[in-house]
Amino acid sequence: MRKLTFIALFLGCAGAQRETRSTPVLAPVAAPAQVSVAPVAPPEAPPKVEEPKAAVASTSFADGVTAFEAGQLDDAKAKFEAVPEGDPHRAAARYDLGVVAERQGDLAAAESHYREALALRPDYARALAAVASVLREESKAADALPLYEAALRQRPGDLQLLDGLAAAQRNAGQREQAEATARRVLARSRDDAEAYRTLALCALDAGNPRLAELYALTARKRAGKDASIANTLGLIYLKLDQRPRALLELQRAATLDPSFAPAHLNLGSLALASRDYATAEKLSSRALALQPWSKDARLLRAWALDGLRAQDPHRGPDAGAAFEQVLAFKPDDPEATCGAGFGYGADSAGYDRALPFLEKCLSLGSTPQERQAAEGRLKTIQAIQAAAKDKQESEETEASGGSGQAEDSPPPPAQ
Repeated sequence: MRKLTFIALFLGCAGAQRETRSTPVLAPVAAPAQVSVAPVAPPEAPPKVEEPKAAVASTSFADGVTAFEAGQLDDAKAKFEAVPEGDPHRAAARYDLGVVAERQGDLAAAESHYREALALRPDYARALAAVASVLREESKAADALPLYEAALRQRPGDLQLLDGLAAAQRNAGQREQAEATARRVLARSRDDAEAYRTLALCALDAGNPRLAELYALTARKRAGKDASIANTLGLIYLKLDQRPRALLELQRAATLDPSFAPAHLNLGSLALASRDYATAEKLSSRALALQPWSKDARLLRAWALDGLRAQDPHRGPDAGAAFEQVLAFKPDDPEATCGAGFGYGADSAGYDRALPFLEKCLSLGSTPQERQAAEGRLKTIQAIQAAAKDKQESEETEASGGSGQAEDSPPPPAQ
C-alpha cells in the first residue's frame, strides 16, 4: 500500500440555513498522497422540533415535543409516529421524525420523513430546506439548489435560507453565484458571520488565502465563539503554510464546540500526515461518533488503522473491516478494495476474507506497485494455507493409522 502523506481539508461551508436542524455536509475525503480541499458544513443551531399550537395540537404531537425536549428520542419518535392521518399537525410530526432521525444518525430516514412532510404540505419551507441540507450532506449540492430556491419563494429574503443557498452554490462549484448570494445577505445584514465565511471559503477556492483570511477575521468579529470560523481560519493558515497557527485554530474549534466534527477530522488528517496513526484513529472515531453517517470519518479511520496495521499486523483485520465499510458507499473503489485485502491479509485471522479483495485488487489496483504487492500477498497467503492444509491432512493420516500404518493395512495376527 502507499505511504499516507495526505492532508484532507474539511471546510465549513456557510451553515446556519435553518432555525430548526443541525446537519453537517461532507464531501469525499482526499485520496492518499495528495493535498486537496474538501468542503464540510459545520453543525448549525441545535435542532428543534415543530412546536405544538395549544388549541389544536393532538396529544401525541404535544407529548412528542415534550419527550424530544427532554432528550428522550425513542419516546419522541413513538409519539410523533402515533399522530394520526387528518391531524392538523401530521406534516409537522413527519418533519419532527426527520429531526429525530438526524439526531440518531440516520440520514436516509431523515430525508424520507422530510419528504413525507412535503407530500402533506408542498409549501412547507422548513421541510424544503431540511431536504436540501440533507442533499448537501450527501454531496448532492446541485440537487439541493432548486429546493432552497423553492423555500425562498415561500419565505422571500429569509437570511438563513440565503446562507444555505450560498453554501449549496459553492458546494456545487458555482463560486460566483455563491459570492453574489452572500453579498445579497450582507446587503441586508452587515453582521451576518455566515455570509463572510462563505466569502472566505470562496476566496480560498479561488486560490487567494490572504483575502480569505480577511473575510474570516471579519466573520470572527461578528461571531467570536463560532467553531466553524476557527476551523476555516485553520485551513486558511494551512494554505499559507503557517502550520502552528493552523493547529492552534483547529484546536480552538474543537474546544469551542467539542461536537464540531470537521475540527476533529482536520486534526485527525494532520495527525495522519505526521504518521501519528493512533491519534488519527482516535480523532476519526470521535468524528464518526458525532456523525455516524460520515463517509469522510470512515475513510480517515480506515487509513489510520492501515497505518497501525503496518506497525502491528494484529490490527490488520480492523483495518480491513474499516475499508470494507468504505466500500459500502464507494463500491469498487481501488484503494478501499486493496486496503481491505492488505488489512485482512496482515493477520492469519483474516486470510479467508483477504483473498477475494486481493484478487479484485489485481484488476482495480491504481498503481503497478499496488497490483504487484497484492499479487505477492495473495500468493503468500495461498502458500501458507496450502501448507497448513497439507500439515493437517498429514496429522490426520498419522492419527488414524497409528504408528504410521496405512488405514487399509491388515491387523497384526493374534498371539
